[in-house]
Amino acid sequence: MAVEKRDYIIPSVHLAEVYFSRYKEQGYLASKVEHIVQDGFYRSIELPPIESKADRKRIESAFRVERCRVGNVIVWSGLYADEHGLDINATDEKVRLKSVSALKTLIEQAAECGAGNFGVISGRDTGILEKSDAFRALIKSLTELTEFAKQYRQNLIFEPVEKFSGRRALLGNTEEILQLLQILKPELPSLYCCYDTSHAALNRELLNEALVNMQSFIGNIHLSNAVLDLHDPLYGDRHLRPGLPGFLTARKAEKLLMRAYELGLNLKNGLIVCTELRQETSCPPDQEEQAFITATDFLKQVMLEFNLDV
Repeated sequence: MAVEKRDYIIPSVHLAEVYFSRYKEQGYLASKVEHIVQDGFYRSIELPPIESKADRKRIESAFRVERCRVGNVIVWSGLYADEHGLDINATDEKVRLKSVSALKTLIEQAAECGAGNFGVISGRDTGILEKSDAFRALIKSLTELTEFAKQYRQNLIFEPVEKFSGRRALLGNTEEILQLLQILKPELPSLYCCYDTSHAALNRELLNEALVNMQSFIGNIHLSNAVLDLHDPLYGDRHLRPGLPGFLTARKAEKLLMRAYELGLNLKNGLIVCTELRQETSCPPDQEEQAFITATDFLKQVMLEFNLDV
């Protein structure tokens, strides 16, 4: 039975992004989770790895309070992987094994937070000579991580990132993602893909077309903005606020989600949607909530237009 249209979009917030300047500070994100749970708007929360055991316990306890509406928790390993040099498609088997081992530890910690999903990204592009070996390494890593996460009742969510800028990842565009997931998904039903608007656009794909192509594998959507002009100093995946000078407007986001609804994407349980907006690294105390407020307001506007669109 499908959810009602008004309940289709499950609003989600990525706390490491909207509180980027302080997300590593012990106790900080735990306090934000407690506040968000009490507020009641968000029904999904996305976290970085939480290294403090006390904070993991505090977060898990917050999700058990009476009338908590948060039914989905995702822990993303991307920032941690970048910082610690993890690469799940490394052709050096020692590097690959070290990366997978580190991520398995994070999966265990994510379970302590009450997470039902764990997110990973592909590693760097290796160049044409090692590309086949890198794809085999990625397939092996995703298989091992998906099976390990399943033991902790977690789905594994793979996020394709930008191929032509920034990270210059091994895998990014739809054609390659489809080839990968068509191989893996039949044996790994708990493996999903995160559709990110910024990554799709930076990989020079049309948003709706990429969505249609990936519809069988998408678990959630990140509404992320980017400047697409190669000559602009802001070009790349910078998680900008919505609107100019980037490409993502509320109207474009609403049309994308309407297309997802028409396709029947996750129609049974609803579609997890997050505004991915990064707080400035140096953020004055009196402006600490601005990124959270902007991300929330944008998502509320998109949801309103979505529900009014007949």
